[in-house]
Amino acid sequence: MRRKSSRPIGYISLDDFSRLPLKEFKEVAFHGWGEPLLHPKLFDMVRYAKKLGLKTSLITNGFLIDRRLEDLLSSGLDELAIGIYTLNGREKVLKNVELLLRNRSGSSPRVLFDITILRENLEEIPRIIETAARLGVDAVVLHRLFYAHDPELVPPSKDDEKKLFSHLSKISDKLGVKVYLPQYKRTRPCIVTLQCMFVTWDCKYSPCCFLAEMGYLVGDARKEDVFHLHKKFLLRREVDVCKKCPW
Repeated sequence: MRRKSSRPIGYISLDDFSRLPLKEFKEVAFHGWGEPLLHPKLFDMVRYAKKLGLKTSLITNGFLIDRRLEDLLSSGLDELAIGIYTLNGREKVLKNVELLLRNRSGSSPRVLFDITILRENLEEIPRIIETAARLGVDAVVLHRLFYAHDPELVPPSKDDEKKLFSHLSKISDKLGVKVYLPQYKRTRPCIVTLQCMFVTWDCKYSPCCFLAEMGYLVGDARKEDVFHLHKKFLLRREVDVCKKCPW
């Protein structure tokens, strides 16, 4: 999605982050269309959120874990997901995962693999999960490809998905690693939009990260009542992007 994005790139400041209505939420998840570990103040924001009593999580490509390891482990971060859709060229990422698991205190932070299902990686996904089990990763999360923004992207067929899911259900028990599979039943608005809000680095509100990149940005989350904005969105219930969303 980054290649198709026309939005400017930047970092949210710690001051702007602290002006968001964070106390109204249960969790802050650091992710979007960028690499969180590149942010120089990331773990200051994690510590700030933890002081408010919030759960904290992030999604990373894993390449910078070794450089940020000390801050990562001392920040109180609750959960870290590594986005990994192939093992090709990911030797450094796997070494970083080993390093993190070896140095974490007990089971904190919880470490997951996050896999996007593509036509190109259907046969490789079982091997990725086997690797997660071998490393001692806590769980694996699979999700569908968001392709509404790019008609050239073609997701796997439902039949291919079902075959994959059936196979994964069998091997996950055998390997002893929990695998979370995406569901077929969907609601509009979806559960993500019902329970979450997305704020861009420049503090624009959107109902979800996909809608943000599709141009659905409303208001300034530092100054406006995001709950009012969110309620207005939920009352609409008819957004073209949502109709096409595969999640």
